[in-house]
Amino acid sequence: MIKSGASKLTSMLILTVVQGGFGGFIALFSAFPSGAIWPWLLASGVFHSGYKLFLAFAYEQGDLSRVYPIARGAAPMLVLALSGYVLSDALSVREVAGVLVLGAGILMMARGVFSNGESRRLVPLALGSALMTAGYSIVDGLGARASGDAVMYVAWLFILDAVFFTPICLALRGRGVFRARGKDWMMGSMAAGAS
Repeated sequence: MIKSGASKLTSMLILTVVQGGFGGFIALFSAFPSGAIWPWLLASGVFHSGYKLFLAFAYEQGDLSRVYPIARGAAPMLVLALSGYVLSDALSVREVAGVLVLGAGILMMARGVFSNGESRRLVPLALGSALMTAGYSIVDGLGARASGDAVMYVAWLFILDAVFFTPICLALRGRGVFRARGKDWMMGSMAAGAS
């Protein structure tokens, strides 16, 4: 849905603002996060904002069929590589093989960027998105466990994501970043609801 919008950054901002509204509504019916949860939420908000920023910029450089496989194919492999340093969960050989096969298969779908003359500027942006996804995957897994209430955690994550991402978009594109057709707001809202 984000790729189909006129401005990728505006589309991503609409998604984020509506998610923040959903998060605020859900937070009304959830417990307030304890002090120990805030570092996880703040880190996650930064990672989610970075993910959306890199992904929006990557979509401005290349097609979904190239950007998304790189971003999503590299992310599980980065989580696998980083998790040995930051997580205590042990993975079996079979689980590691599954991640590697899946990640390699998804990345192979994107190989055309190197042979079809497409803009290669999308590659570091898509990889930046993958790195941010790996970061929030680890942080959110640990943070949601520490919170003991995944719904409360996600509600506050959506709020903080909107709080962080909105000023970044305004700084990069000015107030015009909020200008979008009603159709774009509807599509962004549907994407937010789906997430």
